Amino acid sequence: MIEWLDIISLLLVAIGLFYSGRQLQLSNKVRADSLLVHKASLEIHKDNHDWNRRVNSLRFSFADDPKLIELLERMDLYFEINSKFPEEIRLSKMEEKKIEYPSVFNDIHFSLARLEAMCIAIKNGVADEKICKSLLKTRVITFNRMFRQYIEHARDKRKTKELFINLENYAEKWKANEISDRQKTGDVG
Repeated sequence: MIEWLDIISLLLVAIGLFYSGRQLQLSNKVRADSLLVHKASLEIHKDNHDWNRRVNSLRFSFADDPKLIELLERMDLYFEINSKFPEEIRLSKMEEKKIEYPSVFNDIHFSLARLEAMCIAIKNGVADEKICKSLLKTRVITFNRMFRQYIEHARDKRKTKELFINLENYAEKWKANEISDRQKTGDVG
């Protein structure tokens, strides 16, 4: 009788080991399949983020903001910012225009801040550099040059060299016709 119990016990242990091995194989297959699904979803996420960056870049276009269009028209009226070769505007000229154009400093600061926000978005991967460059390269370079004295004055007034630094960096970079390669999120390195 003991022999039969030993044989049955060994048989049950063998069946249990076979069943456990089969379960491990199935769990490894499920794990491998889930890794493939995860990798595919990461690629979809990267593609979606890249698309969203491109769409977000259009938000920085000056063409869709009526307040900004009005502001630029005023600045053009007083400083001819849309002329073929606009010169640097001296701080003294801005002060002179303040009597007939009281919002001169607010308008300049607002337009520079809008461009600075775009440059920060590019730097942090929120906006696409190629699209922003094609939309506003001339405006970034021109405003950085035209309002240089205002920028320096604002930095001195606020006691910081960081004010409009991203605008300045992209103006220099784009002036040299450099541009970063477009990378999807996660493709850093």
